[in-house]
Amino acid sequence: MREKPSPPTDVTLISNCYDALNVSWMPGYDGGSEQYFEITYRDKDRDDNFTAPPIEVKTSNVNNHQIEDLQESTTYVVRVRGVNELGPGDYQAQDAEGTTRGAPAHPDFLTIKKRTDSSLTLSWKPGRVEDDPWEDYFLQYKEKASGTSLPFLAPIRVVPQLATEYVIEDLEPDSAYTIKLFAKSASKTSKSVTLTGVTDAKPD
Repeated sequence: MREKPSPPTDVTLISNCYDALNVSWMPGYDGGSEQYFEITYRDKDRDDNFTAPPIEVKTSNVNNHQIEDLQESTTYVVRVRGVNELGPGDYQAQDAEGTTRGAPAHPDFLTIKKRTDSSLTLSWKPGRVEDDPWEDYFLQYKEKASGTSLPFLAPIRVVPQLATEYVIEDLEPDSAYTIKLFAKSASKTSKSVTLTGVTDAKPD
């Protein structure tokens, strides 16, 4: 006999970033038919109502999801439930709570968003807004040559102003580059964040 899904268990929240929470869970019994999951959440201190419509997680065998665009240093209440052809089951027995991190006062989470054999697309998060806000982001890079220490090239001002994505072009294929990001305001320069990016090999 088919029935609605049983509630998930072990709903866990982890803050990997200051504007996101990663939610994971153990699925309950699917009720005899394929199930997917719905996630809803609210700000514990400011909101009485949970978000609607819920987030749907429909990828098979995926029991986690990252909730994004949250506020920093904020506690959220999260609920997860299974849904099958008979409709939604109950949420987990006890609401899960998690708190996002505080944002650093400098750009952070520099990542490679896309790569080709001659370019690297970078993205980052802006950091905390302070009384003396950042006016520009700058990138520097150098080829990471084996056995030698090459200097960074001159800083590149990111345009449009305060964009959080940039494409470095005219790079060598199948090569590693050290990339540095920092911000400037009228009176100060931020701490820099660094990562290594590798271009793709040239296609045959």
